[in-house]
Amino acid sequence: MSACFASERARALPRDRYRVNHGASRHLSRIHIEISKAMEGERKDSVDKELPLRRCAEARLARALMLILSYAGDRLDIGGGCC
Repeated sequence: MSACFASERARALPRDRYRVNHGASRHLSRIHIEISKAMEGERKDSVDKELPLRRCAEARLARALMLILSYAGDRLDIGGGCC
């Protein structure tokens, strides 16, 4: 694809439609990472490095829950989505 064609195509696309909220995507990625680490900890039956008295899965799922509630904040109606 030539540079000229790419720039013409970029001008033709509505910019708002393809805008990404990087803050939200980073937050959701962090939630995904914590859940993945919880799965790995459960598979290995390991102890959390930061909280040595807790199992890894327990600590990571608690962190994921805190991140989910932090992300939801005032933006989402979590209670309405559960019913």
